[in-house]
Amino acid sequence: MNRRAVGYDIYSEPNRCAAVQKAVATGTAAMTARIILVQEDADAEISPQFGVLLVQPTFDLSQDISTPAARAGAINVLLVAAFRMDDLMDSFLARQSIVQDNGLDVRLFDAQTAHPKRLLFASDTVVDGPREFTSSISLYGRDWTFQITGARVQSGAVNASSPMIILNSGILLSLLISAFLWTQSMRAREGRIAAAATQENNVHVQSLMHEVNHRSKNLLIVVRAIARLTATSDPKEFLANFSKRIEALAASQDLLARSAWKGTQIRDLVSS
Repeated sequence: MNRRAVGYDIYSEPNRCAAVQKAVATGTAAMTARIILVQEDADAEISPQFGVLLVQPTFDLSQDISTPAARAGAINVLLVAAFRMDDLMDSFLARQSIVQDNGLDVRLFDAQTAHPKRLLFASDTVVDGPREFTSSISLYGRDWTFQITGARVQSGAVNASSPMIILNSGILLSLLISAFLWTQSMRAREGRIAAAATQENNVHVQSLMHEVNHRSKNLLIVVRAIARLTATSDPKEFLANFSKRIEALAASQDLLARSAWKGTQIRDLVSS
């Protein structure tokens, strides 16, 4: 299913674009409003699920990231996790046996109120009793509302062992752990890459310094040999000849530099 999302322009859709911009501006994870994921098959017999994206930016820490504008210019990697709400909630509710054991109808809305047009998930359980519990939470910049209906829903204060508290806490914990693991994984990866790059650069610099030192010594030996070969009792004649030979040596160095020190042709050397 994820192949359908390859190459998708996340900025082409307002809800996705808004989440990315908020994540980059704040430097923290942000979640989209209710969307139909690109992974869904519109032609399938089963209606596409609603879903959300959780967006987590990472930045080049060698740059300034103290302001939203600076962070926008220093963004390195954008992690995007897709959640299919029916799959997520069905898996969670089945593990906790909340719906089956308590005869509850569970609904989740992407809004501060239980608005039918903002429905994210519905268990569609047939329940006995009209009692209803509603609770709102704020999660990664979005307001979600849980609505649980059933005969066993408490009408007064909700105690810590109630299914509603288990439901809210479980979903929150799952998402928070996921986001934390993504962030820590990327930080660890960036740290390993930076450490490896630093070590590689240090080795490269040391190799270059060794090579420069080696070539400098060789060049000084060549210059000394030229001076001996040019030796004469006439200072003016020595200076003229020595200068020409140093110029010839410089020309040969230029040839080697242009060939990345891989060598040169005798014809080019003699000509220069």
